[in-house]
Amino acid sequence: MTESGKPTKTYVVNMQPVGRRAEVRPGMTLLEAAQSVGVELASLCGGVGVCDSCRVQLVAGELTPLTVEEQSTFSEQELEQGFRLACRAEPFSDVRIDIPPESLTTPQRLQVEGQSAEVRSTRRCERTISRSSRRPSTTCAPIPAASWTH
Repeated sequence: MTESGKPTKTYVVNMQPVGRRAEVRPGMTLLEAAQSVGVELASLCGGVGVCDSCRVQLVAGELTPLTVEEQSTFSEQELEQGFRLACRAEPFSDVRIDIPPESLTTPQRLQVEGQSAEVRSTRRCERTISRSSRRPSTTCAPIPAASWTH
C-alpha cells in the first residue's frame, strides 16, 4: 500500500526454465527480480550493464525501452528475438523470460541441466548497493585454507 492507502502496483516475472516467479515493484530490474527469488543470474559487472553475462530473452510482456548498453551489446537479430540484459531491463507488465544456461551461475546451470556437482569457492564475495547512488559494488576476500572442508 502507498501512503495514500492505494495498492502498490506490482508485476509478475515468470522465469523459465528455472520455474520461478517473482512479484516486483516498478523500477526493479529483471536481475533484482531473479535475485529476490533465489535465481542466480551471472552478473560479473555487478549489474552495471557492461559485462553481457546476464542476458535473458523476453517471451511475453513489455519491458522498458532498450538502453544504449543493450543496443551496443546485441546484434539486430538478437534484439528482434527479444534478448535483453537483466540488469538494465525493467518490467512494464507481467512478463515471461527465458534464461539461457550461460546466464546462470554454475550451480544453478547444473541444476537446470539435470546434473549435479559440488562447487566450492576459495573466495567469499559480498555485494552491496549504495543507497545514495544505487550503484552496486562487490568486495571479495580469500577464504583461509584452514576453513576449507574436503
